[in-house]
Amino acid sequence: MTALDDDPRLAPAGGLVDHLNADAEHSEHALPGMLTRVVLEGREPFTVRVTNRDYLAWDKTSQRQKPVWKADETPFLFATFLAWSAARRAGEFDGYFDAFAEVCEEIDQRDVVTDPTKTVPEAG
Repeated sequence: MTALDDDPRLAPAGGLVDHLNADAEHSEHALPGMLTRVVLEGREPFTVRVTNRDYLAWDKTSQRQKPVWKADETPFLFATFLAWSAARRAGEFDGYFDAFAEVCEEIDQRDVVTDPTKTVPEAG
C-alpha cells in the first residue's frame, strides 16, 4: 500500500492502457488530473501532478524521435516521461530525461476523482 492509496481524491489504480483508452473515449473533455508518486534512487518518494502540459511535452518530444515513440507501444517510457516532465515543473528534478529514467525506480499513477455532477464553465 502506498501513500496514494489513502488519498480519497484518487481513483483505484488502473493500467496505463485503461487510462489512455478513457482519454480517447472522452476526448471532448479536458484530460483528467493524475497524481504520480515517484521513487528515485537515493531519494525520498515525492508526488507530482501530471497535467496537460506534460501530455503536450510528450506529443512534441515523441514526434522528434527516430523511430517515433508511440504511447501505446511504449507504455513504460510514456509513464516515465510524464513523471519526469511533471517532476521538472514541480522543481523535484532538474536533469534530462535519460538521467531521470536511469534513477527512476517506481512510478505509481492515480487519476484524481472529480465530482461528475459539477459542470465545467463554458469559455467565453
